[in-house]
Amino acid sequence: MVDNAGHTFSWGSDEYYAALKHMEEIIVNIVGTLRVKEIAKETLIVITSDHGGYKKGHSEWMRYTTEVPIIFFSPYRLMKKSGPDGLSGWLDIKDVAPTVLGAMGIPVG
Repeated sequence: MVDNAGHTFSWGSDEYYAALKHMEEIIVNIVGTLRVKEIAKETLIVITSDHGGYKKGHSEWMRYTTEVPIIFFSPYRLMKKSGPDGLSGWLDIKDVAPTVLGAMGIPVG
């Protein structure tokens, strides 16, 4: 949904931000459902992208396009090194699997 809006209307367009807002509503609904079903304590939510963006595109080979926005969120602080709302920042896509494995207590390497 968000990726489609970015490719169709351009990264950073009004349509792109509307798609982000809609995705936020979906995520809030998912987290609410996890809490109601009492399984949020065992849940790690990972939100990421297949690429970043720069100006109105993402075809340039540069940091802004090769690094991805990523959020690791645990409603009950599953991750030991998380901040007040989770662990977030710009990471390389190759960081996703080791971070998830680490949160699950599985040794990496």
